[in-house]
Amino acid sequence: MNINDVFKKYDPKSECVWKEYNGAKFFIAPQGNKMQQKEMLAQFTLQEANDFETKGPMVFGAMMAGEALKKIYTLYSSTIIFDWELENDDGKKIPFTPKKCAEMMSEHLDFGNWVLIASQEVAKEKEAKEEELEKK
Repeated sequence: MNINDVFKKYDPKSECVWKEYNGAKFFIAPQGNKMQQKEMLAQFTLQEANDFETKGPMVFGAMMAGEALKKIYTLYSSTIIFDWELENDDGKKIPFTPKKCAEMMSEHLDFGNWVLIASQEVAKEKEAKEEELEKK
């Protein structure tokens, strides 16, 4: 195997797909991608990260859930969503930034929840494709 293939830099954008939400499009990476795992462990203990992945933000307790969600949305805005096709009410394109994305997830909890679900779907789709390739 080529050394460049062995030690190539991981880019989660290579695994992204466009997903639609309420007429807008979002470039979403699979949940559990290497970048997300690395950043998750930098912000949470291993147990917290595992609990969050299996049980959701309420594992931090009702009082901490809001704070934990802000951390999660900040994490997801730089490791799960990498671009969007989004316009304001005047039809002007809204440029993507991780900060703006995290703000939108915090302000619109239904969108934040959708991002969590969409990233899980992308991960399942990726896994299904890998299983199909293994069968060939």
